Order: sequence, then C-alpha cells, then structure tokens
Amino acid sequence: KRLTLLFWIKHVLPLLVLGFIRLATTKGLEYQEHVSEYGVHWNFFFTLAGMAPLAQLVPLGWFIPLVCMAVYQILLSYRGLQDYVENAPRTC
Repeated sequence: KRLTLLFWIKHVLPLLVLGFIRLATTKGLEYQEHVSEYGVHWNFFFTLAGMAPLAQLVPLGWFIPLVCMAVYQILLSYRGLQDYVENAPRTC
C-alpha cells in the first residue's frame, strides 16, 4: 500500500501534534514526569505516530507493530531494560 498524503494527515499528523503539545506543556509548565512512564523525553503519542505508517507498509499491517511492542515490553519487564532506562548514567 502507498502512504498517501491523506493517510498522513488523517492518522499520523494528529498524533504528532498531540505528542508535541504534550511535550511543550509538560516542559513549559515544569509538570512532574514519571520516568517509568515513557522515559524523560518520550511520550506515547510519538510511539503511536510511528506505528501507524509501519502498519501500512507491511502485509498483515497489525502484526509487525504488535510484535515490536510485545518485544519491547518483554525487554522492559524481564531483561532489565526498564532499570537501564530509569537509572542509566546521564551525561546532560
């Protein structure tokens, strides 16, 4: 399937806009962010915006994003990735 401009406007752009609004408001208002939620500089709207085009590019469009999210959750929960994300040394 081709990713058309209409697809981007309808599915991806609103998620990106919401992601940047959330980023701007949480940083601008110095709102407390829990690092365990999505890390310091990420939010779920960006994740959803990235999954939408990926789902359109592959056959069985739901399968690859589902596998990506499942593997990521397994790495967070059982392979120590969450500890690394929350407690890794920061350089800035």
